[in-house]
Amino acid sequence: MKSNTSKLTVSALVILIFLAFNVLGQNPYTHSESITCGNNLCEASSLELNIGEEKSKFIGKQSYAFKLVNIEKIENPYLSYNFYLSINNGPSMLADEAKKEYNINFNCCALIGIQEGQGQSNPQGAQINFAEGDICGPLPDCAFPVELDIYKKWNLVPLYLASSIKGAGTCKLEDFKVIYSYNPIQNNHVKLYSFGDSARDFELAAGKFQTNFESGGIQSETILAGTIFNSVWVYSGNECKLSSALPKNFENFLLVLKQLSERTIQRPFRPGESPPPPEKIITIFAPGWNFFVGSKDMQGKSLDEIKGNCNIEKAYMFDASSQSWKQLTTAPGPADNFIFKVTSKCMFGFPEIAPPEIPT
Repeated sequence: MKSNTSKLTVSALVILIFLAFNVLGQNPYTHSESITCGNNLCEASSLELNIGEEKSKFIGKQSYAFKLVNIEKIENPYLSYNFYLSINNGPSMLADEAKKEYNINFNCCALIGIQEGQGQSNPQGAQINFAEGDICGPLPDCAFPVELDIYKKWNLVPLYLASSIKGAGTCKLEDFKVIYSYNPIQNNHVKLYSFGDSARDFELAAGKFQTNFESGGIQSETILAGTIFNSVWVYSGNECKLSSALPKNFENFLLVLKQLSERTIQRPFRPGESPPPPEKIITIFAPGWNFFVGSKDMQGKSLDEIKGNCNIEKAYMFDASSQSWKQLTTAPGPADNFIFKVTSKCMFGFPEIAPPEIPT
């Protein structure tokens, strides 16, 4: 299977990174003083400027001189601001215009040095933020490519690939006749897409399906079903290819699952209100059958090596080329998918490693 990394769209990856790391509460970027394309680091950088101040930053392939000329307060119900920049000693212009003029993508701006007085906010400066995915494109430093050949009739497909119809692959949404996801609680299939539905219809149906497995409270429990990590049934009328990309962090997917399995979050609250107690979120597989995806760090390992606290009774991969099931003894890679049956609620991970015994 040949790689087609040069055509992977930035937008598809940005959406995927947002979804995946919004779930985990993580930032996929490493903070750096500069952003260098092709150094195998997924970097983010920032620049703080007072009004009238100029600083230089190496971004992508060259150094840029940024000067914050002015911050203009706009009187409206939301109290917004216009930011005027000069880049490389050029004329002052709005930040969005400067991005287009100099063909450099950045996020402008976060206010700094705000002083409250007489009911007004008086910002002293602003912070400009840069992310490598916006500067260099999504590959190779921030992600790795994933491709999957789709055959006629039934295919078991990772949801993140099924959702990447507008990516670099050759599949079109109209190639698909129907898409089903599996509900591990009710042990049945739920239709997410029918021929003629729009991409937005598919997105909304997938989002609605996922909410069936979330419960609130001081300790929330989420069943890992209907997420981008789960696989879905796709019936295709044509042979084609799906292509997408995964953030580099997902090369260590078992670590991602460990962080996902038990985390604590603070729900937002309004000023003046008492903060609610921190919410503990436990993410697990449901007892019975689960539809999931493989990964780089699981590929080729025995099921015992990746099972964590799960008791895996059975595991199968669906071979779309022969329209048949194949029993698994080792875990598959990131473009693949599998179903497995467990006896109780659990989560994948590396087994506990005990220290050597002390001699008697």
